[in-house]
Amino acid sequence: MKHKSRSSLFILIFLLFLVRSAYASNIVQIAMATQDIPFLLDDEGYVWAFQKPMSYEGLIKLPILNHIKNIAPYIAVDTNGNVFTWGLNFQESDWVEGELSKAGYTSPQKVEGLRGVTMIASANDNYFAAVIDKREIVDWFVNRDKSGTLTNGPRRKVISQNGIKAEAAW
Repeated sequence: MKHKSRSSLFILIFLLFLVRSAYASNIVQIAMATQDIPFLLDDEGYVWAFQKPMSYEGLIKLPILNHIKNIAPYIAVDTNGNVFTWGLNFQESDWVEGELSKAGYTSPQKVEGLRGVTMIASANDNYFAAVIDKREIVDWFVNRDKSGTLTNGPRRKVISQNGIKAEAAW
């Protein structure tokens, strides 16, 4: 699986050079989610995703995400330290032999009450963490109801200390 992900990343980078002029500006960050779903951040602060991640076709700009400075799978932080999350829309997605052939995404939503975020991390589309003002780490789950609607759950303070310099995805 690791080999497939590496080769997929190389193919993705090659294809980005081909589609760059037609869609996104210069790509400054790639965040690879499970099921080999890439999310792209361009130099204008927009987040992009593929409707067909297996073949890297159907590049779309995710709505309401602008002035973004950093991304991880299914999470973004903007230049003001506001955080947004989104997920797969299962009703608009299709799988073929366990592989995601067509991806639909939920509309990104702002995580209310979370400001001053300097770093973000995710562990798929339902568990997130953020560093606030380089001194506090919080985490939270996203709840999905029967209709597939995502709601950010309550945040939990993991640690609070001055000088947090890095956070890794897990």
